[in-house]
Amino acid sequence: FADDEPSFWFLPSLSWFSKAFQRPQQLALGLSEVGCPVVYCEPWEAAGFAADGAAKERNFRGFRTLSPRLHLLRCPPEMIASLIEATSPSALLMMWTEQAPFIPIKRKSLVVYEMVDDHSLTKHADSGWNVTHERWVREADVMVATAELLLAQLTPKRPNVLMLPNAVRLQDWSEPSSPVPYDMRMARSAPVVVGYHGVLAEWFDWEMWEHAAEKRPDWAFVLGGPTYLLSDDEVRNRLARRRNIHYLGPKDYRALRHYTAQFDVATIPFRLNPITHACSPVKLFEYMAAGKPIVATRMHEILKYHSVLFTDSTASFPATLDAALESRSDPEYRVALQREAEANTWTARALQLRNAVQLRMQSPIA
Repeated sequence: FADDEPSFWFLPSLSWFSKAFQRPQQLALGLSEVGCPVVYCEPWEAAGFAADGAAKERNFRGFRTLSPRLHLLRCPPEMIASLIEATSPSALLMMWTEQAPFIPIKRKSLVVYEMVDDHSLTKHADSGWNVTHERWVREADVMVATAELLLAQLTPKRPNVLMLPNAVRLQDWSEPSSPVPYDMRMARSAPVVVGYHGVLAEWFDWEMWEHAAEKRPDWAFVLGGPTYLLSDDEVRNRLARRRNIHYLGPKDYRALRHYTAQFDVATIPFRLNPITHACSPVKLFEYMAAGKPIVATRMHEILKYHSVLFTDSTASFPATLDAALESRSDPEYRVALQREAEANTWTARALQLRNAVQLRMQSPIA
């Protein structure tokens, strides 16, 4: 590792080769692009939603170099702590308590612990899980929150928590789009396409979505993404009678912009609860970068963004979609989308994290 920039090891979580290219992969890539050597620990067992054709690509052992400062490591889990101890990276990045066993007992590295969701989302959070969480809230060298309500949970327990929401990689969304994907052609034949990309789970407001589809029968309503705690068949069965709702299933991140490019309005129709209020939706910033009008429910974390049009109820959702359609021709609104996308990049987040680790490295370890 170079001495002039802090080095980071990302403890095993999502496969680099998963369909979803989310916070762990994006932060690792961003840190490498701002000059930090990064080792991303590829899980020994496949994790997440595998990208098409990725099984062979991820079936390696040892190190794989993706760029001069970005490396993948795939090895048996029991080897990781000893490798960390032997190489002494500047910082280890942990997002979930399940990653704690990879941290060496006699560690020389700083630990960055990120609280990325309200823990009511974690169905298996028993007393042991909570003990581990509370330990690292106290002991982490850099503590990160991704949303204001998570920050509010953490600050009574420790000072100087770093606020680091999710973000977007602008270049992934600004390139010219390809022709309409084959499985979007039926939807795109409608005069208006209302879209959502992301996980479909209990917090998705199905009643709101179906109500809008009923009130705007000539429009197409497109859902793209994996399911969580429900099956694809459950989604398809629920929507079978709705001819203008199209469920396309999970999409590879690398192809996602071609689908989002076909949206006339992009949406985040989530139920309001502790999980969604404390959520920093990656899709929000991706919609901004794609230049799409955004309609969402009033989640606490996204109320601060001026480019979002908020709906207050199932009944008002169709009218808010109408207003979003009109905003497409408003130059001030389009500027607001662009400004907020440019203000929320993974490069900016990586620089904040790098600076926080550098500052901690310069102070004595308690």
